[in-house]
Formats: sequence, structure tokens, C-alpha cells
Amino acid sequence: MRRRCYTRSMAKEKLWDPRDRGHKGGTARAKRLSPEERSQGARKAALARWKKTPKAERQELARHAVLARWKVAKKKAAGS
Repeated sequence: MRRRCYTRSMAKEKLWDPRDRGHKGGTARAKRLSPEERSQGARKAALARWKKTPKAERQELARHAVLARWKVAKKKAAGS
């Protein structure tokens, strides 16, 4: 059930829902945080998403990431 709040102008009796503007809070919070704090929050969110991924899939994705990094390192070494 949505909670309704009255504005200061009771004569108009305009109703608003506090959740209608909730999406603006994340942007304001992000501006307040330092880059390190934003990074830490993003890392925490990523770990929470990874927990939802089955272990076999996580291992396969990690293997692909390691191979991609290896290929990039090999190209850099060959180009130097």
C-alpha cells in the first residue's frame, strides 16, 4: 500500500508519493562519494551479482578472462 503525503499547501491538497522521486537519490549519493568509495560500492555490487552465477559458469568466465589477458600480454611483448 502506497503511503500518501500532503504538501505544505493544504488548500490544494496535492498528494505525492515519496517513491515517485526515489530514482534521483542514487545520483545525488554518487556525487557525494569519493571515487574510491564509488569503486568499493561497485566492487561489492559485482561480487553480489557473481554469487548468483553458478560456480561452473563463473569458472568458465574466469578462464576466458585469463586467456584474454594472456593474449594481450603476449601481443605487448611481441610488439616491444
